[in-house]
Amino acid sequence: MNYRINELEELVGNILIRILPPLRSKGEVLLAEFEVLFEYLGELKELTRGQETINKSLAYKLFHCYIEVDKQFSFISNNENKQRIQSRLFTDIISILNEGQFQ
Repeated sequence: MNYRINELEELVGNILIRILPPLRSKGEVLLAEFEVLFEYLGELKELTRGQETINKSLAYKLFHCYIEVDKQFSFISNNENKQRIQSRLFTDIISILNEGQFQ
């Protein structure tokens, strides 16, 4: 289980490397990559359920993911997927960091 959590942490970092540059430079929302990210977050939520703690590097990546995407979305005005992605990202990440918050 810990091995898969570590693997998913790395996968989240890698998908952010694909998501953030086009989002920053062109305001381009890569929907397919966000869907992959949501799959990873869903699996992380399942694997961390019931754990009192997660490692600091995973918590940092999740926090960084939300802050960076949210910051870049603040510069995008007309994207129909923006609100849905922001909402889902927030809910999924908070569910991992504090599983009692959203079930």
